[in-house]
Amino acid sequence: MRRSEFDEAVAEVLGDTYGTAVTTDLYLVPLGGTARELLDRGADPQQVWEGIVRELDLDPELAWVHRSEKKRLRRAN
Repeated sequence: MRRSEFDEAVAEVLGDTYGTAVTTDLYLVPLGGTARELLDRGADPQQVWEGIVRELDLDPELAWVHRSEKKRLRRAN
């Protein structure tokens, strides 16, 4: 997952406003920071996204939303 894919996944799954709040305010204890702090320190966006999915108790399949969307787009073309 690239950083741009992380941002797209947050917006798609959480929406712009809630997604911004989650990435800036939610402290991911197992990872040691908020999503923005972790990404700014160079953490792997996939690990940060998976941390958000776990912390918010979202469907685990959403950890791969950035991959499934690309597959759907490729099939449509």
